[in-house]
Amino acid sequence: MWTNRSSTGQSNKPCPCCYDLDAIAAADGIDARNVRGTLDQTQMVIRLLRSLQTIENAATSGCKVCKLLVNILLHFDPNSRSTTTQIVLQLPIGHGNLQILFPLDGPQNVVQVYTSPANAKLWHHISPLPEICTDRLSKESLSFIRSCLKSCLENHPLCQQRQSNSSKGPARLIYVGDSSQTTLRLVETNQLAGDPAYNALSYCWGDDISIKTTVSNMHTLTSGIALGSLPQTLVDAVLLTQELGIKFLWIDALCIIQDSHEDWEKESANMASIYANAHLTIAAASAASATQGFLQHSATTGNHQEQKDFSEIIHDDDGTQILLKARLIPQYGIHWKWTDNFEDRFPKEPWSRRGWTLQEQLLSTRLLCISSTEMQWTCWEAEVCECNSKQNKRRQFGGTPIALIDDASVIFRLWKKIVEIYSVRSLTYSSDKLPAVSGIAEVVQQKTGSRYIAGLWADNIDLDLLWRRTGPSDDRDNENNRAASFSWASIDGEIDYYCFRNGKQAYRSSTVLTLDAVPTTEQAPLGSVIDGTLSIRGPLVSATIEQISPNCWMQVKIDDTLLVLATDTVVQGLVFPRPDGELQTTACRWPRHNGSLSSRRSGRQAGPSELRDSISYEPNGRLTGTLPARGTQCWVLQLGAFAQESHQSIVWDHELLILGRSSRSPKYYERLGLTSFRGNRLDKTFGDENVHTITLV
Repeated sequence: MWTNRSSTGQSNKPCPCCYDLDAIAAADGIDARNVRGTLDQTQMVIRLLRSLQTIENAATSGCKVCKLLVNILLHFDPNSRSTTTQIVLQLPIGHGNLQILFPLDGPQNVVQVYTSPANAKLWHHISPLPEICTDRLSKESLSFIRSCLKSCLENHPLCQQRQSNSSKGPARLIYVGDSSQTTLRLVETNQLAGDPAYNALSYCWGDDISIKTTVSNMHTLTSGIALGSLPQTLVDAVLLTQELGIKFLWIDALCIIQDSHEDWEKESANMASIYANAHLTIAAASAASATQGFLQHSATTGNHQEQKDFSEIIHDDDGTQILLKARLIPQYGIHWKWTDNFEDRFPKEPWSRRGWTLQEQLLSTRLLCISSTEMQWTCWEAEVCECNSKQNKRRQFGGTPIALIDDASVIFRLWKKIVEIYSVRSLTYSSDKLPAVSGIAEVVQQKTGSRYIAGLWADNIDLDLLWRRTGPSDDRDNENNRAASFSWASIDGEIDYYCFRNGKQAYRSSTVLTLDAVPTTEQAPLGSVIDGTLSIRGPLVSATIEQISPNCWMQVKIDDTLLVLATDTVVQGLVFPRPDGELQTTACRWPRHNGSLSSRRSGRQAGPSELRDSISYEPNGRLTGTLPARGTQCWVLQLGAFAQESHQSIVWDHELLILGRSSRSPKYYERLGLTSFRGNRLDKTFGDENVHTITLV
């Protein structure tokens, strides 16, 4: 049996299991290969891998720290008694507190261990931390916000530079006055002297919002808006803005004329400047709708019940009582981390799951995110949270804000990451797919000077085309012409630039590409589009569909090679006349207006009368209303290939676009999906004699 070293540092050897939470001692153990652990230089921590059984054995042998660890684990996971349960002890090097990660084989919890702020001394490298405030208008909460603001305004030149470079502002603001004000007013900014400081609200509307500006009520709102007439989320934003001494507030529902398409297009195209110029953006992260509010701490987040914090009184070696505590680190905002598990990788806060809020998050110079568990501050130069954890900070979009990146190749790579994260977020109106990221697109265009076509960049088009659908297909009804088939914006559901995993970058293009599109309005050139075309010259060969499922999986045969892919959408047959008058059957995307999803997913062939009713006759062809039969023609276009090292030689991963004909005009092609093929078996197939020029729509 052995005993822990005292908190004064005098003593016996440290526990070989927890190393008394001493990162230096643990690092020495790693160097001596006596410890199952690693050094994480990104977060500056030592990670010790342990089983619950090992920790319990050390506790039984007299280690007070391991006994505490067992109690904490059983508090947060009463079912973790399995001897195979694995955890990670994360010991900070320098500043920070112990964190415990568990379990390692499923959705992971991160527990932060600390002492009560009333305790001035450390206990085995566990230091005091402030409690997280439950009242966002309390003295402590306002002190946190004001401290972050003061530090940014006085010490962050990049934040000042960002705002000085953003000239355009909102057309309207809400005058909120001070805390005594209960009547607000909608004001035109061109009638105000100078450029007044304003806060901006980022929030979820929910099903609807009880008050919004329209052509008919705009004059009334300029005369006065009763604070009590606003839904709670808007009321909370007003109250917080007043407490911070800011006289104006921007809220989209009130500052954009909602039934004026012209005003909506104009202001939505100005989002980059509106959020960049805001004194502070307030993100109501925990509120799923405008009626819920966000200033009062909630006991639940969606369907996830909040776990109560752990506390235990420990007697130090000198008899001093120390209150030790532990709490779950919220997996939201700056602590969120992408995971391979489809169900676990979606952020839990409602605000983090909405489409429009992504650009509001990325474009804001200063963002105060108020979640159900804590407040988080993000600006161009700092990230601060109430829990003081460094867990996963800057993991989602890298360490440099998009507005500070000048390298075009880096920005284009970041754009792909943004598309991936954006694709899993929800939109009330699918027509908002492109407008909801138009502000981010504006920043990318300013940095690169590249033409932007329906979510793709002309100067990076070779790589931008390499998206694919992953996870379940989202078959909500939407406008068929929202974007051309070659754009990720043409479908709903998760998008993945899978080919860029594991650092793949060396790419050899096989095609020559020319993009074109027409924006819906000149006022929003980076928003929605009327139509788009892509002219491609490259290796193109005919193929046949060997097998297809109603769940969007397809097998294509080219020569004697089978290719498997997840199609972008449900696919059906298209019959159209060839130039010689003969009918030809090919595949095309299933237009959203054509037939119910249940009949598509049934996998059965329709009867004669049912088929006759389901067929949609197009100008130059007709849709069959059923999945394509085996042997149906499609086409394979070689876009390019990635070089990969394998056994001291180079092999090529070929990126292949699977095409059908367009149901709107069969002389054009449309994208059905993307797949990859490794090796040289198809090199002759894609020879120079098969190079053609085609147009995708």
